[in-house]
Amino acid sequence: MNADSSRPEPGSISRDLIKETLRTLEVRFLIDGDGDVITLWPDSCMCFLTAGTRSTIYVHQVHLDRRFALDNRQYLLEQINDWNRDHYWPKAFAVTDDMGEVHVHAESQFDCTAGITPELFTHTTACWIAAALQFVAWINLRA
Repeated sequence: MNADSSRPEPGSISRDLIKETLRTLEVRFLIDGDGDVITLWPDSCMCFLTAGTRSTIYVHQVHLDRRFALDNRQYLLEQINDWNRDHYWPKAFAVTDDMGEVHVHAESQFDCTAGITPELFTHTTACWIAAALQFVAWINLRA
């Protein structure tokens, strides 16, 4: 605890903290082959992971299930640009695979090198989930 308050000291992030937080938020999750945490939603899946040389970057990714034709790529990029201009996060992007299909993703990142309190971690995770679901609904209406 901090000497100045009853709040806990900031701690480090971990997969266990991610899983505990999702349980607190009552979000069901799976663990993939790399040990990363995955949640399944209508029209998308979300990944929660740590990155960086010391695993201090908290990363949240959303991957749309839907694939788009290459002919729609420019239109999608214009829509994604509009989203990115009007929203802080998640930042969206499109990737074209070797088969010529366009995949839409979005991502948020938080550098937790200095530590993070459980309260802030839970709040951030809840906000990221809500914003990602908003993005999925938004892009599906436009694409």
